[in-house]
Amino acid sequence: MSYQHGLGGDNVIEYEVALASGKLVRANKKENSDLWWALKTGSTNFGIITSYTINLFPVGNFWAGQRYYNYSDVDLILNTFPAFVDASNYNKTAGFTHLVLSGTREVKGLQLAMSFQSEVAEPPLFKILEGKAKPIQDNMTHTDVLGALELIRDPSKTRTIARSLTFDNTVESCKHFIPDLIASF
Repeated sequence: MSYQHGLGGDNVIEYEVALASGKLVRANKKENSDLWWALKTGSTNFGIITSYTINLFPVGNFWAGQRYYNYSDVDLILNTFPAFVDASNYNKTAGFTHLVLSGTREVKGLQLAMSFQSEVAEPPLFKILEGKAKPIQDNMTHTDVLGALELIRDPSKTRTIARSLTFDNTVESCKHFIPDLIASF
């Protein structure tokens, strides 16, 4: 929900901190505000946080799961993916969206794992992907947050090698970096 409310640290109301002197203090907007600010921005050498209070937000339902595509559809997905991510960011609905190249040396596939806050199944955002590539396997469903987590869990419990690559969300960047990733696969 960082699109709507920021990261976790942005929503901390108050910390209880044990300082190096042994003194237990509260840090919030009014009391020890400099310590509160430092802790919210990720600095951790100011004491031991013994408790904290954060804002909570209602989550609602999700359209979540994974879609698997033939490796031959990589270009179709890469050409569509940047617009899809931009639209999800603009609509502030994406819990996460990522592409995973998977398989063995002989059989390669493309996995698109997604989670979107949505009160409806197949939200309009998905129109961007329609007709581009047909999934060979699809477990997308309308569910709650725990159901969404279960849908993206890897049940195989096998050892994997993961390589991560971050780049600009443009078709040009996808086409530039993905071949290198595929070659290393």
